[in-house]
Amino acid sequence: MVSGPRLAVAALLLAAPAAAQQASIKSAAWIGGCWRLEAKGRVVDEQWMAPAGDVMLGMARTVRDGRLDEYELTLLRQVDGRLDYEAHPVRQPTAVFSSTWVSDTLLIFENPRHDFPKLVAYQKRGADSLIARVAGGNQPSDRAILYPYRRVPCGNAR
Repeated sequence: MVSGPRLAVAALLLAAPAAAQQASIKSAAWIGGCWRLEAKGRVVDEQWMAPAGDVMLGMARTVRDGRLDEYELTLLRQVDGRLDYEAHPVRQPTAVFSSTWVSDTLLIFENPRHDFPKLVAYQKRGADSLIARVAGGNQPSDRAILYPYRRVPCGNAR
């Protein structure tokens, strides 16, 4: 059964229109800053630089039991009235996802030709939390991984 944050994200994703509207990189500025998820011996940190030059640069790192498990570099780019999410995950080829929804609380990027994920989404959940979702599609039954992040100070503070 789907409940809690998963249900809220699924409902928003199903309500989003299929066609992307005109988008500016400034529309995504709310994901800027540093975010963290801590669960079961795993710490996931994701950081986004503020918009500049029609791009935002992001990076993520997963540390499991004190050791680097994986990382990803990301470029969020304004292209022809849409946003492209260009992911550079470790040990995998680059993948580009185009925006299908951009608002001040929800970003959805899709690439139906990609294996997994086909969808990447960020949903703002108040000033200091957001949920990132990677999924095999936009149906609640599609395989999905949720990252319930909380805002943390950027830098070396721990």
